[in-house]
Amino acid sequence: MKLKKWILGAAIAAPFLVGTGWGFWSRRQETKLGLPAQSQLTVLCPSNWFSNALLDKFAIDHSLKVRLWTYDNANEFLRQMASANGHVDVICTSSLIIRDLVKNNWIAEVDFMRNLPGLAKVSADFLHLSYDPELKYSVPVFWSLYGWLMQKDIRPPGPAELGGANAWLELAPDLGLFALLNSLEPVHRPSKISTLNLRVEDLSIEPLKKYRWTFSTLAKASEILNINNGYHFELAEIGSFLEIGVLAIGARSENQQLAKALMELAYSDTNMNHLLKHQAVGSLLNSSEKDARIGSLRKPSALRLYSLKLIEFPELSSDAIPQFHKYLSESQGEKP
Repeated sequence: MKLKKWILGAAIAAPFLVGTGWGFWSRRQETKLGLPAQSQLTVLCPSNWFSNALLDKFAIDHSLKVRLWTYDNANEFLRQMASANGHVDVICTSSLIIRDLVKNNWIAEVDFMRNLPGLAKVSADFLHLSYDPELKYSVPVFWSLYGWLMQKDIRPPGPAELGGANAWLELAPDLGLFALLNSLEPVHRPSKISTLNLRVEDLSIEPLKKYRWTFSTLAKASEILNINNGYHFELAEIGSFLEIGVLAIGARSENQQLAKALMELAYSDTNMNHLLKHQAVGSLLNSSEKDARIGSLRKPSALRLYSLKLIEFPELSSDAIPQFHKYLSESQGEKP
């Protein structure tokens, strides 16, 4: 009888002892890795930069909760950045504003070249660009080259056709992540100019026939070029620039190691294929060159088809965004 009681007691206690032992081991591993127990990772991104399946798996693998904040435009992004005041772990943003975020002390200096092995997968064309030449504050994830889509017998527009040297800026917000941060006063849009702002799956030639010029990214234009060789994409002295989608870490993040672990996954082929499926952008992974599923004008080497002399790397200011100073003063505890 005593033996039976002992066996029964041991059977009841075993799961508890195993669980306790696992808990001690798990906490030791967290301490060893420098991870706080029951961590939460905050991610600020537009939709589809990371797949939901990837985020769910990351949360399970690291025993944490991923809190995803999303935004659709520059105003929403800056409002959430100001509200968080640097307490964000992974930030999805644009090369156009990265220096401005550094100036406002919202992103951390990490020196990613030394701390993110995944950068070895990135084509050299997208490393050491002027917005962050040493990759101290951000890492590139995708690219968008802006230019003009036209029928083959038409040349790119100049200032006279556009109605002014800066008139094309009115077209930019339909295309880029933050392409119109330095928005000017509204200008008249010439009737012969359009913007290729349709979703990738909705693109067709028909809407373009009534326009002489269409301002577009190369990735979106490639869908048209694939189905009609009567069109061409060119750069011009006006309206040609390169924007890089980048990842950064918040200045007050307490989970930098976890943030870098998630950023590594951005360079997986699975995540890049998800990104290219849902966003009209170009891949910067070396592995994309041999991937038959990716069109040639969305591969890293596509950038070499165009003259670098015509490509600008603009740096824009958040000061031009409506209500930015209100957001900033609120984040600093001041009255708007």
